[in-house]
Amino acid sequence: LMNRVRKSLLGRAHIDLFRPYVAERGAILDVGCATGEMLDYLQENTDWSIHGCEPKESVAARAAEKGLQVVGKTLRQATYPAGSFDVVNMNHVIEHLPDVDETTAEVFRVLKPGGRAVFAEEQFTDPSHPSYESFGGNQDDDHEHRFHAVDLTHVVAVMESAGFDVVEAADTSIAGVPAKLIRLSRR
Repeated sequence: LMNRVRKSLLGRAHIDLFRPYVAERGAILDVGCATGEMLDYLQENTDWSIHGCEPKESVAARAAEKGLQVVGKTLRQATYPAGSFDVVNMNHVIEHLPDVDETTAEVFRVLKPGGRAVFAEEQFTDPSHPSYESFGGNQDDDHEHRFHAVDLTHVVAVMESAGFDVVEAADTSIAGVPAKLIRLSRR
């Protein structure tokens, strides 16, 4: 029950990060959506057009079993048409990326002009994180790039060079969990 409550609180908190940027019937893409918990919440609580991509096919299949529009591919492999989405959301994704530049360029491409991107990374290596004792900031065999430090300055520079305007970049807290947050606007 506590895990479900925490997920619900985090889900609502993450949605509040991009809610101001989506019209009543906007299109949103959740990159690295895992089994689709956030998409499921969005589908139940909004009229938005909901899409997700998850590079692990077996994990994406679990999301699709819930009736969610999820493809088992990386963002680039999914080949969404240019300008498809009002918002692209990425939670806990940058820490896994071998090439932030490539993914950032693809996010820019699939966003509509004036669209928004939201990147949020929980800081599992922060001792105040609720899961710090479980993860301890150690690498997990199932997540090749898990827990590498997210250098906010570097990531912001990459995003600006891709053409984004940075609306906000900050060390913050999301539902009481330490995080790094970047909100972007596509020119």
